[in-house]
Amino acid sequence: TWIDQLSTETVQNRLKSQQSTPRDDGRSNNVKRPVYNGHYVHVRPDPLLNPRLVIYSQSLAKELGLEKGDVHSEAFVKYFSGDVDGAFQLKEGLAEIEDGDDTGENDTNENAKESADADAKESDQKTKNIAGKNIKTWATPYALSIMGRRYTSNCPFGTGDGYGDGRAISIGEVAIQVPQTQTQSSSSSPTTAISRYELQLKGAGPTPFCRGADGRAVLRSSIREFLASEAMHSLGISTTRALSLIVSESGSTSQRPWYSDKNKKSVPSIDDPRLVKYSLEQRKQIVAQLNAQSKNDPDIMIEEPNAITCRVAQSFVRVGHIDLFARRAMKSVVDDNDSSVPDKDTNEFKELEELVWHACYREFHDTCYEPFRESGDILSASKCLLEHSMDGIATMVAGWIRVGFAQGNFNADNCLVAGRTMDYGPFGFMDEYHPLFAKWTGSGEHFGFMNQVNAGYANYAMLVSSVMPIIEAYSDTMREANAFKDEIMERGQRTFEDKLMGALRSKMGFHPEDESPDDLWADLEALLRESRADWTVFWRQLTLVAKEFPVDAGEGDVN
Repeated sequence: TWIDQLSTETVQNRLKSQQSTPRDDGRSNNVKRPVYNGHYVHVRPDPLLNPRLVIYSQSLAKELGLEKGDVHSEAFVKYFSGDVDGAFQLKEGLAEIEDGDDTGENDTNENAKESADADAKESDQKTKNIAGKNIKTWATPYALSIMGRRYTSNCPFGTGDGYGDGRAISIGEVAIQVPQTQTQSSSSSPTTAISRYELQLKGAGPTPFCRGADGRAVLRSSIREFLASEAMHSLGISTTRALSLIVSESGSTSQRPWYSDKNKKSVPSIDDPRLVKYSLEQRKQIVAQLNAQSKNDPDIMIEEPNAITCRVAQSFVRVGHIDLFARRAMKSVVDDNDSSVPDKDTNEFKELEELVWHACYREFHDTCYEPFRESGDILSASKCLLEHSMDGIATMVAGWIRVGFAQGNFNADNCLVAGRTMDYGPFGFMDEYHPLFAKWTGSGEHFGFMNQVNAGYANYAMLVSSVMPIIEAYSDTMREANAFKDEIMERGQRTFEDKLMGALRSKMGFHPEDESPDDLWADLEALLRESRADWTVFWRQLTLVAKEFPVDAGEGDVN
């Protein structure tokens, strides 16, 4: 549906890009180049050499209708290691052999048919080769925003036209019919719903958005993503899933920065003479702060085997996607009653509208797409999208706090519109509690553990700003549009705060909506920080305390 409902580059812009990129052959899309318009580019994965299946998710495979034999087949390993054409041809070839085995024809009849079928087989093989080439695979452009500020500096061209899926290539969508019981359906008889999944290969080779990198992932980081995404799913937090992990066995490798044995973090102890003027409690706080914030950068390069993870989600529509097309749409404005509004007649505005409709279709089909698409009411659809996205992102981030997860690089381009954890790069699960815990030297305080709620709200605010051109263009007045923006931003801030406090109240043993323990959290947070408690172990041990000192159900007193 990404291909069917959205747009690719215009012919003029494709030629313009080719003329500015000497290495661009105009077809393959595997070199860094500017992409001036369109929601996707066609690009083929670069297959791994000697691919071997390392691990796969049995539960996700079952959801996708894949049997164990399918996953362990040679065609599966080819397809999900990037050899899309080879897998297609292999699958067709196996089907042809099986059909021949089932005919029961004797050798004499087969020999008699050989001459007559020779031309047909040759023609059929050509058809298969063409059909294999017709499998569509694509990469997408998006924009970079950090804590509500828009950037183009990460684009190699300084314009924002070269930023996007640098090593992630989508290889298809799967629609699964899910029977609904009468209780699930509003109709009087059982119906069939459609669950849609997009399949995306991470580490599948360079795209126009690779910014000069090799487009590869290595086995080490791919294992982390596979395990973490499946763990997050099991912990009840919305996330992309991992279907398969395939490694290049003694084949494709990449150089990556890493840490030598000499690379050790230098943090003073509480007995360090430089801290003698501070009290013991102050020294503990200083050392804890330094432990949480001081990071070492890698100091050596090592060679690691390449790997590809197939990640799966209902969709991969990012806040950064809508951000990019909003920026382009706002380059053309018209005056309307002393206010500047986007020009609805431009191709850029059309592409923004298409993307918002598609986000509604993929993420919130029944509530934001189906009721409004036939009438073309994109104003209502856009407002509905923002309502649902607010709840989704806020719920996701509160879930991170609940389990001690720090995403590490929570830019708007790493934030899915529906609120689904993705891009397991510099992430980590916190052991020793610190509000600014992070696993990456570039996370800074703004992506520290307890600051993730603010980062999530900043990403949501960027989504609101990116959808506002549509709301402004279709509202009766600019005043009406601005009033909606003010109201939903204020409500969004409350929602993010409420979701966080709900998670913390639950962890302390209270109802998520019971505000009475909020002062208790302020005291407890200081104790956790001072004692350097383990975030997971502490809460587990708290359950033992609760068991030892039960609460009287009638009076609410501790026995």
